[in-house]
Amino acid sequence: MYITHANSIIESIKNNKGFELYISKKSSKTIEIEKLAKTQNIKIIRISTNDLDKILKNKDHRGFALKLKPEKNKNAKTQTKDFENLLETFKK
Repeated sequence: MYITHANSIIESIKNNKGFELYISKKSSKTIEIEKLAKTQNIKIIRISTNDLDKILKNKDHRGFALKLKPEKNKNAKTQTKDFENLLETFKK
């Protein structure tokens, strides 16, 4: 999933939710976002506007987009525990 609204991108970067920042245009906002991304070790990718249009399927982006980290499976811990319990029953 991608975020293209500047304030949402800034909030997501501050909360360490993004992992790739695509920049296609130079503006005061992209410079601000780029500086913030560097402080959070977010990968910055320079890209053409046409390529960014293709990635976002022509969604309005104003020259930047933040790719969010995929959501983690909330049931992963439960599934791991269930699997461990299953292994224990086979050991007996």
